[in-house]
Amino acid sequence: MYQVTAITFDLSTGDDSIPDYVEDQLHHDLNHQYVGTQWVADDEVDLVEEITNHSGWCISHIDYVEV
Repeated sequence: MYQVTAITFDLSTGDDSIPDYVEDQLHHDLNHQYVGTQWVADDEVDLVEEITNHSGWCISHIDYVEV
């Protein structure tokens, strides 16, 4: 089991369709939603896949601890 201690999502859409203020709010909301959560995963790759599938966003950076 892993607990997320820090996470950064890749919010790029390839066409700059998200205004900066919306992107900032989305970063804040996603960070608040996922930091501190615990996940059952086989390894770091599985952890990233689980969170990516759950959130709908790719992860550019993640820190975690095993619990």
